[in-house]
Amino acid sequence: MAILNSRHPAVKRGVFTLRERLMRALRFILAFVDLLLAPAVLLFFACRARRTKNSGIHGGIFYSFAMNISPLILIGGGNMGGAMARRWQAAGLGPVHVVEPDAARRSELAASGLTAHEFLEDAPLSDIYVLAIKPQQFAASHATLTHEISDRESLLISIMAGVPLHELRTITPNAVRVMPNLPALIGESMSVACAPGLDEHRKAQVQHLLSLIGAVAWVEKEHDLHAVTAISGSGPAYVFAFMEALQQAAIAHGLPAELARQLVNQTLRGATHLAEQSVEEVATLRAQVTSKGGTTEAALKSFTHDHFAEAIGRAVTAALHRSVALSEK
Repeated sequence: MAILNSRHPAVKRGVFTLRERLMRALRFILAFVDLLLAPAVLLFFACRARRTKNSGIHGGIFYSFAMNISPLILIGGGNMGGAMARRWQAAGLGPVHVVEPDAARRSELAASGLTAHEFLEDAPLSDIYVLAIKPQQFAASHATLTHEISDRESLLISIMAGVPLHELRTITPNAVRVMPNLPALIGESMSVACAPGLDEHRKAQVQHLLSLIGAVAWVEKEHDLHAVTAISGSGPAYVFAFMEALQQAAIAHGLPAELARQLVNQTLRGATHLAEQSVEEVATLRAQVTSKGGTTEAALKSFTHDHFAEAIGRAVTAALHRSVALSEK
């Protein structure tokens, strides 16, 4: 069954035609004002502008205003979708509406202050939709999405792995593919976006939304998203697997479980912060820890004997191949 099956699939939304026209007119006016006045306004407020590590000024004055008066519709309230919705609501965007067929999840979303709907037709019309359903559910949901997202100028941001842009753009030409990752839960996502041909105003809106959940990068070639998925999309699971194994080793050698967790968490946190802030390559940092004939060298020799780097490479390749396979179904 499609996640977005409509309660009344035959209902048309023609009654909203006037509203759609007004929304289009508003977008045109805001884009025109942004074009004329944004440089002067941004210069005036430069000292007060919020900045992120990689994206400069945190959203434009006028398109931020536009997103705050237009509802933001997120379709799929699972772990990632729910995390993104909560971060956006906490940042003052909204109103944020989540479409989620599971009643228990809807209750959880509502308890956190979000507006949750069972059907997309129950949500208001919007200028921005975020698609956070499973890739396997897209085909069955396509007809409903096409019917309900009736404004062909709406922005559609998809975080589904493997569903290509040419399929998303049968719903709206303003479709964007994004690969975030689980640290979006705490505002530390690594999100990579791809939207060849998207106009600068829409790209700025996407940049603004994604910067609220973490760091943002863009790729021009859609094919590169397969590698992105295998590295940063799936990457947190690799890190958690390593942490799990390290904790188990600590416990096996007699350390209490809580101490093992603390040692591993802080070691990973300190090492990643050092790698991020240092001008040195990670290979140099690794060498700085490794004294000749010492304990670290003994451990790394064991890694080499067990083909540690090759195992990681094979894992990334397996994830990449799965991403490609999903896109070909």
